[in-house]
Amino acid sequence: MEQWLIPIISSVLGGLVGGLFTYFGVRLTLNHQDEQKRKENLRKQYDERPRLEITNFKSIKPFSSRAKFDCDFILTRYGDVCLEGEHVLFSYNEKILDTKNLCCVEYKFTNTGKTEIEDVCFTSNQKELISLLPINETEFHIFHKLPECEAWTNKRPIKPGETLTLRVCYLSDEIISFYLSALVSIHLKDIYGVFWHQPLFCPKGETDNSSKESYETFKKEKDIKPTLEFLKKMLVSKQKGE
Repeated sequence: MEQWLIPIISSVLGGLVGGLFTYFGVRLTLNHQDEQKRKENLRKQYDERPRLEITNFKSIKPFSSRAKFDCDFILTRYGDVCLEGEHVLFSYNEKILDTKNLCCVEYKFTNTGKTEIEDVCFTSNQKELISLLPINETEFHIFHKLPECEAWTNKRPIKPGETLTLRVCYLSDEIISFYLSALVSIHLKDIYGVFWHQPLFCPKGETDNSSKESYETFKKEKDIKPTLEFLKKMLVSKQKGE
């Protein structure tokens, strides 16, 4: 190699190496700034998250002609579960059709968060045992022996400071409660499309702070198909005597 080329090559290589260090340094700085910005956005999202706080809870008469609720449902245990063809069928205690056999409570929730709520869905956390049955669909599900595990509110949106009313009914001689876990989940979708979850400790007037959940988790929480498949396999095995 010609001696006069060495300084030129060294200068070029030095420039390249220096340029690479500068590039990666800038890249690391930008990545760090992006990560900090992402964390700040998540922190702001959490601080401003929607939350339904129970501001009133009381026992009420089963059905009053003047009472209107944004959502109402019956929590009741399934009776016998059987397999007819390819379908899993659920029987209900038909006493729930007579309001004289029911006792009800009213929840008044207030959105104490800083974000508007677009949708609210209530789901049963014990899909194989407990039906969360919208009151206006009771006869249909009993007649067709269909399960149900979710109920949606009629009221939307719910701005910060606004309220939501819920009526939950039980058979008077079968008030269901779970001591170690929440019987019902509340799923909130805010106006930005973010989903949040809160437990509802029925039959008590207790809930907890909202926490973020993915849309996939929300779909899984209200999907009854895995429960039906599990029960179907169990019933088929029972028929075969396994």
